[in-house]
Amino acid sequence: VMAVSMLSVVVLLVWWQRLLVKNLDLQYGFFRSEIESSSEVSPGLRRYLSEQDDKLAKQLFGNTRTEQPPENAAQLIEDRLRNRHKMVLYEQIFFIVLLLSGHVFFLYIFFRERIRRRLTEETILLATHELRQPLQSLSLALETVAPNAKGRSRDAIQTGLTEIGKLSQQIRWLAS
Repeated sequence: VMAVSMLSVVVLLVWWQRLLVKNLDLQYGFFRSEIESSSEVSPGLRRYLSEQDDKLAKQLFGNTRTEQPPENAAQLIEDRLRNRHKMVLYEQIFFIVLLLSGHVFFLYIFFRERIRRRLTEETILLATHELRQPLQSLSLALETVAPNAKGRSRDAIQTGLTEIGKLSQQIRWLAS
């Protein structure tokens, strides 16, 4: 189940990356076609370009108010598109590595806790077995001595047997 869920998340990440790349290709293709189709850039396109990618707008127009794109505008747009593709790819790799490392860490914790729980259960079972044996021996010894005891000794033996019974119940409770 964990492997399927992790695989589905990786598939979604790859799908997300493909969508971002297609969106970037369309967006920068639009920028390139608009700049190459006319000798002047409209103020609306310039504002839209600044809103979408301020770094590219500064490379194309600098701080001047000119409406003329530079001669190498197509190359600048292509370089910026390549950089954005790299950014999306690095994000995808980062998230997949983060997901895989989280998955490995979760598996490590899961198996460590499983081993710890098994060791704890084995320790409790061993301790209860080791406690049960002397209590049974003591109970048997008291039961053997009880018929010949008189007075306060008989009361002490009965109290001892009662306490041994309580301890045996607690040990059985621990073992279950």
